[in-house]
Amino acid sequence: MRVTLTNLTQEAVLETMRDALQNEIKNDPDQKKSMKQLLPDIDAFKARIDFYIRRLKPEFFNDWGDKAKGFDGSKAVKDEYKEAVALVIGGDRSIDSLKKSGSNQHLLYQD
Repeated sequence: MRVTLTNLTQEAVLETMRDALQNEIKNDPDQKKSMKQLLPDIDAFKARIDFYIRRLKPEFFNDWGDKAKGFDGSKAVKDEYKEAVALVIGGDRSIDSLKKSGSNQHLLYQD
Protein backbone atom coordinates (compact mmCIF):
# COMPACT_ATOMS: atom_id res chain seq x y z
CA MET A 1 0.00 0.00 0.00
CA ARG A 2 1.39 3.38 -0.98
CA VAL A 3 1.31 6.27 1.42
CA THR A 4 1.58 9.82 0.21
CA LEU A 5 2.01 13.12 1.97
CA THR A 6 -1.48 14.02 0.80
CA ASN A 7 -2.93 10.98 2.58
CA LEU A 8 -0.97 11.71 5.74
CA THR A 9 -1.97 15.37 5.66
CA GLN A 10 -5.63 14.43 5.28
CA GLU A 11 -5.38 12.03 8.22
CA ALA A 12 -3.70 14.67 10.39
CA VAL A 13 -6.32 17.30 9.50
CA LEU A 14 -9.25 14.97 10.17
CA GLU A 15 -7.77 13.71 13.45
CA THR A 16 -7.01 17.25 14.63
CA MET A 17 -10.50 18.43 13.72
CA ARG A 18 -12.13 15.42 15.40
CA ASP A 19 -10.14 15.99 18.59
CA ALA A 20 -11.01 19.70 18.64
CA LEU A 21 -14.71 18.99 18.15
CA GLN A 22 -14.71 16.30 20.84
CA ASN A 23 -13.01 18.70 23.25
CA GLU A 24 -15.56 21.40 22.43
CA ILE A 25 -18.39 18.96 23.16
CA LYS A 26 -16.74 17.62 26.32
CA ASN A 27 -16.04 21.12 27.68
CA ASP A 28 -19.45 22.63 26.98
CA PRO A 29 -20.64 23.91 30.36
CA ASP A 30 -24.28 23.49 29.30
CA GLN A 31 -23.63 20.00 27.89
CA LYS A 32 -25.81 20.77 24.90
CA LYS A 33 -23.30 20.61 22.07
CA SER A 34 -23.15 17.58 19.84
CA MET A 35 -21.22 16.60 16.74
CA LYS A 36 -24.43 17.07 14.72
CA GLN A 37 -24.75 20.66 15.97
CA LEU A 38 -21.10 21.48 15.31
CA LEU A 39 -21.10 19.87 11.85
CA PRO A 40 -24.70 20.11 10.64
CA ASP A 41 -23.88 19.90 6.92
CA ILE A 42 -21.14 19.65 4.31
CA ASP A 43 -20.63 23.42 4.27
CA ALA A 44 -19.81 23.45 7.98
CA PHE A 45 -17.44 20.54 7.43
CA LYS A 46 -15.71 22.37 4.56
CA ALA A 47 -15.38 25.54 6.65
CA ARG A 48 -13.67 23.60 9.44
CA ILE A 49 -11.31 21.87 7.02
CA ASP A 50 -10.45 25.21 5.38
CA PHE A 51 -9.67 26.68 8.80
CA TYR A 52 -6.99 24.03 9.39
CA ILE A 53 -5.61 23.85 5.86
CA ARG A 54 -5.02 27.63 5.76
CA ARG A 55 -2.60 27.22 8.69
CA LEU A 56 -0.44 24.80 6.71
CA LYS A 57 1.54 27.31 4.66
CA PRO A 58 3.84 26.29 1.77
CA GLU A 59 6.94 27.05 3.86
CA PHE A 60 6.05 24.02 6.01
CA PHE A 61 7.29 21.85 3.13
CA ASN A 62 10.61 23.69 2.71
CA ASP A 63 13.94 23.18 4.45
CA TRP A 64 13.39 19.60 5.54
CA GLY A 65 16.50 18.09 7.06
CA ASP A 66 18.34 14.95 6.04
CA LYS A 67 16.21 12.79 8.33
CA ALA A 68 13.09 13.59 6.30
CA LYS A 69 14.62 13.48 2.82
CA GLY A 70 13.79 10.45 0.76
CA PHE A 71 10.59 9.99 2.77
CA ASP A 72 10.68 6.22 3.16
CA GLY A 73 7.14 5.61 4.39
CA SER A 74 8.22 3.93 7.63
CA LYS A 75 5.79 4.24 10.52
CA ALA A 76 8.15 6.43 12.55
CA VAL A 77 8.60 8.97 9.76
CA LYS A 78 4.88 8.98 8.94
CA ASP A 79 4.06 9.57 12.60
CA GLU A 80 6.58 12.42 12.80
CA TYR A 81 5.11 14.05 9.72
CA LYS A 82 1.54 13.78 11.01
CA GLU A 83 2.65 15.14 14.39
CA ALA A 84 4.27 18.16 12.72
CA VAL A 85 1.14 18.85 10.67
CA ALA A 86 -1.07 18.51 13.76
CA LEU A 87 1.13 20.84 15.79
CA VAL A 88 0.89 23.54 13.13
CA ILE A 89 -2.77 23.25 12.20
CA GLY A 90 -3.84 22.79 15.80
CA GLY A 91 -2.15 26.07 16.67
CA ASP A 92 0.28 24.51 19.15
CA ARG A 93 3.47 25.43 17.24
CA SER A 94 4.36 27.78 14.43
CA ILE A 95 6.21 26.59 11.36
CA ASP A 96 9.14 28.79 12.37
CA SER A 97 9.30 27.19 15.81
CA LEU A 98 9.40 23.70 14.26
CA LYS A 99 12.31 24.78 12.06
CA LYS A 100 14.25 26.69 14.71
CA SER A 101 17.42 24.84 15.60
CA GLY A 102 17.86 23.59 19.11
CA SER A 103 16.25 21.02 21.36
CA ASN A 104 12.72 21.87 20.16
CA GLN A 105 13.51 21.56 16.45
CA HIS A 106 11.16 19.03 14.90
CA LEU A 107 12.61 15.86 13.37
CA LEU A 108 11.46 16.88 9.87
CA TYR A 109 13.88 19.80 9.90
CA GLN A 110 16.86 18.15 11.59
CA ASP A 111 19.98 17.31 9.59
